[in-house]
Amino acid sequence: MSHHPKDKRDVNDEKHPAKDNPSEHGEIPRTRDDSEDDKKDPFNDE
Repeated sequence: MSHHPKDKRDVNDEKHPAKDNPSEHGEIPRTRDDSEDDKKDPFNDE
């Protein structure tokens, strides 16, 4: 049973760093207004 270095499930089970601090983990929060998405054609998204 090999441990992949990125597999932190056994160590960091209760914490989700990417959710706690998105900017530190390269996660980009959605800033685009998607409230109209169900009324628009996605292929013509501006």
